[in-house]
Amino acid sequence: MRLIKAKLVNACQHEIVELDFPLGITLIKGPNGAGKSNLIKMIKASLTGDFTSNPPPKEANIRSGIDNDVESYITTHWEHTGTQFDVTRALQAKKNCLNVAGLDSPIRKITEINNTLEGMLGISKRVVDEFIFV
Repeated sequence: MRLIKAKLVNACQHEIVELDFPLGITLIKGPNGAGKSNLIKMIKASLTGDFTSNPPPKEANIRSGIDNDVESYITTHWEHTGTQFDVTRALQAKKNCLNVAGLDSPIRKITEINNTLEGMLGISKRVVDEFIFV
């Protein structure tokens, strides 16, 4: 499994952050409070749907000072065993989406997204929590 891109919009302290992850090792650096840890937590949450690594509810991760009607979400683009897919997890309702290359339409229900990802990757959320994101 490989993370290719990540985009955070109004998530944590980030207004808009777009990152590409080329093959190899990627270094994320910055001063304290810049949002490095929150970036990693949001990438993990995009894959697992679990936002509890930051204080719940997940709406608490919406960037401070924005209106309730402004979009707030995380989108990640992955590749696994030759299949590319995008996962979007909303911090507000009705933005969750899984797009998989070869599928005719996106998957929008949270439980279906989670089950599809678990089946595609062949690993559970627990394995992701314990071994991939430390």
